[in-house]
Amino acid sequence: MTEFGLTWKEVIYITFMAGACWLELRAIRRDIARLETKVEKHNSFDRRIVKLESENEYLKERLK
Repeated sequence: MTEFGLTWKEVIYITFMAGACWLELRAIRRDIARLETKVEKHNSFDRRIVKLESENEYLKERLK
């Protein structure tokens, strides 16, 4: 028994679970970073499309 009333098996189990949670959080952070990159790429593409559409409208007006 430890001073907190836990057996060594319980201490090892809690330590293992804390490590597993830490690794899962790291994986989630990596996924979030990857998704943020994808969103930024999509937003950049979307801004370029809007710009092309406005230029297209301008050219249509000039050709009339």
